[in-house]
Amino acid sequence: FQQRADRHLIPCQVIGRDATGWWQTLRLGKGSMDGITVDMAVVTPDGLIGRTANVSLHTVDVLLISDPNCKVSAKLSRTGSFGVVTGVAPLPGARITCSMDFINKNVPVKAGDEIVTSGLGGIFPKGLLIGYVDQVEVDRSGLYQRADIIPSADLGALEYVFVVVEQAEPFNAFLRGRTAAEEEGDPQP
Repeated sequence: FQQRADRHLIPCQVIGRDATGWWQTLRLGKGSMDGITVDMAVVTPDGLIGRTANVSLHTVDVLLISDPNCKVSAKLSRTGSFGVVTGVAPLPGARITCSMDFINKNVPVKAGDEIVTSGLGGIFPKGLLIGYVDQVEVDRSGLYQRADIIPSADLGALEYVFVVVEQAEPFNAFLRGRTAAEEEGDPQP
């Protein structure tokens, strides 16, 4: 998977889960010494599972997409319509789901539609598979649609995952050069 990916990935082993929130966080056996920072996307070959949260030298905690505090800017692959995917705290014994809110109420959404990351927001790169629409309904306000999403990755059976390292270095180098020139008083176009 790592060799086929079009992004630089850091392979990590899952070394722990939060016992109080089994579907909310997990701990990986790599950290800042391996190039991991806060707010990096975390994936499996099946799709997005979350983002890095607390990073130490040798470990990192991952906030899973099933956590209600995890928000992902997403879009429907078939229609290109945007929305926000949020975790839904599961009831004991219930299936892990997410919801996608703020979908344009005039866009046709069907069960089975693929949901991917939109690339907006700066944390999750564009095009990572999140999951598939299970059910859709118009929100109580009547202003937008919301859909129940089944994550494509099995969040309960994670042993190895990959942290996505975005290849933004040319832009970052440009910004560093611009900042250095501004400090020296040289205007940049």
